[in-house]
Amino acid sequence: MRGKKSSMYASVLVPFFALCFLFVPLFALSGCDGGNGGTPPGIIGGQKTAKVTGVVRDHLGKPISGARIEAYDLGDKLLAAVVSNDRGEFELTLPVGVDVTVKVSAAGYNEAFVYYGKPVDGYNPLITVTLLTGTLTPPPPPIFPE
Repeated sequence: MRGKKSSMYASVLVPFFALCFLFVPLFALSGCDGGNGGTPPGIIGGQKTAKVTGVVRDHLGKPISGARIEAYDLGDKLLAAVVSNDRGEFELTLPVGVDVTVKVSAAGYNEAFVYYGKPVDGYNPLITVTLLTGTLTPPPPPIFPE
């Protein structure tokens, strides 16, 4: 009986370990941006970049931890994505000279979109985003005098 039991374990464990050896390198590479040295998704290797920082707060001024911040070019190509820390702060690495729109979202809050402009090499102004709760309704249509 002992021989049958050990061969049963071998028939289950050998394929399992073979799969682990195949997939573990893929997971390791995906954790570091596919092995490209941490280059953000929308940045081409060698392209000049700038650090843009910001903070996400609620309507009371309290920081929002875990907010997702995504930066897009005007063609809706994702340039960078990060999550705010426990103080609501974040840092994006963006290409210099590319028009950027920033989308901020967090559970329980409405999304916010901010047109940032073109990051420059050197100083870039802080992005401050306030997220609101509740349902946003569009304003009523304007009434024009006849």
